[in-house]
Amino acid sequence: GYEGRTITQLHKSQSLKPKLLNTHNICSTNDTLAVIDVINPKCIHLFDPFTSRSLSDSIQHSTNIIEIKLNVSITSNIRKLAFVDNNKDLFITKVHNNSLFKLKTIVDSIAWHPDCDILLALSDKQLVIWYYP
Repeated sequence: GYEGRTITQLHKSQSLKPKLLNTHNICSTNDTLAVIDVINPKCIHLFDPFTSRSLSDSIQHSTNIIEIKLNVSITSNIRKLAFVDNNKDLFITKVHNNSLFKLKTIVDSIAWHPDCDILLALSDKQLVIWYYP
């Protein structure tokens, strides 16, 4: 049989509707859970997956956020979050320091390399790669 166990459950909230969650608006690592607020898509909530407590203040942005990704590399000692907004602009921030930095415009999709701290983006029909962004 299945031997998995529940670690934690996030509290029911209007901003977290399970039927609306997908791979673009929720992502997790071993120490961070990031979720785009479904009521206010200009906001990203960050949680500790073991305690379900907020890690820091929510990340606020000027326009709606459509995709988020956390770096998962164990070689990085600083957790980073990349996101794409409605204008297809790519931003990056540290999870525990909410200063935003704009990396690129006209971004269609993003991904972190699973083994090293490399961010990839499809932008204007080209693959763009950042080492240690």
